[in-house]
Amino acid sequence: MRLDLHVDYTERALRELGVKASAKVQRVLHGLYVADEHETTEFFKGAPLFDSPLDLVFWESHYGRLTSIHAMAHQNRLPTSETLAEIQAWNEFYQALILGTLSVPARTRMVDLPCRVATIFQGMHFTLKAFFDEGKADHIRDLALGTLLHLLQDTYTRSHCVRDRTGHIKRFLCYRDQGIIGHLSNDDVPALHRDRMMEATRGCLQALLLDGRPFCFDPYLVLSQKTQTSGAGGF
Repeated sequence: MRLDLHVDYTERALRELGVKASAKVQRVLHGLYVADEHETTEFFKGAPLFDSPLDLVFWESHYGRLTSIHAMAHQNRLPTSETLAEIQAWNEFYQALILGTLSVPARTRMVDLPCRVATIFQGMHFTLKAFFDEGKADHIRDLALGTLLHLLQDTYTRSHCVRDRTGHIKRFLCYRDQGIIGHLSNDDVPALHRDRMMEATRGCLQALLLDGRPFCFDPYLVLSQKTQTSGAGGF
């Protein structure tokens, strides 16, 4: 989804929940940019999520192995369940960071994390940097919430994921074989699913920002009985 739309939908949800502007809310909104702009380190105040060449991380998150951070398959002809499992792993990881149940020492390798997201990084050498360093824990947690919202909203975006009329997931798309114009011109939520996406966004903010409790992602990630393997989707 285009970044301006991520921000618009999230700000609308915040208004509907009666959440007022604050430094914390601004950090959550900045977190919406993390998945698309790894190279923009100002959002981390010098503490990027991945201690790796930033152009490599950007490439991997759009064309390589880490595209599930955008709710997309990393290659064609993957079963829908495989990409879904990665999305669920990212969700668990982000929520553990947000709620403070996962304490990650600085410079921990992603592959060594004690959670499912580690399996995505098999054969890679990315490390975490500055997670829960003194003075930055709240900052990182707020950014993680914005990044989780980005992922959740991307699962409803037509150039990322195909849902049936009931909202169940039929297929995840693969970015590397899509044309950039086709992708961007379809990088929004279909009107049919917009209310459900907004419901999910409000629920995520209510649980993790306002109540400090886990958010149940599962009702928004139900697979269709007729799934298809990944592909460009005609874009």
